[in-house]
Amino acid sequence: MHKNFPTLTIPGKKLASEEGGSSMSQAPRTAIVVPEQLYDQEQVDYLRTKIEIVRQSGVSHIHLDFEKCKATSVYALSILSNAHDKLAETGGSLGLHNVKPPLQEILKSIMFDLIVPLQDSKLE
Repeated sequence: MHKNFPTLTIPGKKLASEEGGSSMSQAPRTAIVVPEQLYDQEQVDYLRTKIEIVRQSGVSHIHLDFEKCKATSVYALSILSNAHDKLAETGGSLGLHNVKPPLQEILKSIMFDLIVPLQDSKLE
């Protein structure tokens, strides 16, 4: 059984790394906290549904907080890639934040960071 992934809507708030006053940084954003293990199909499907609900609600910038996540699956990465593409079609974005170095190294080795950006900033 999946656990509820906490969601935080951040209307117009900037990330710690964002500078200047670009309109993109002022758009409504939502942060979703990813669980420690993101490889169970039920958890991944739940995350996909949650991202889709948030996207359909009009939020165009979704940030996934990977601070607790230690492992993921190829299935999860394909879901994140598809979500990124859907958001990009409408000028939105999907970013992964707080990715731990071991997982970051794996994602970079398969060049996933070229598809979905790994953000250096902390979500505030």
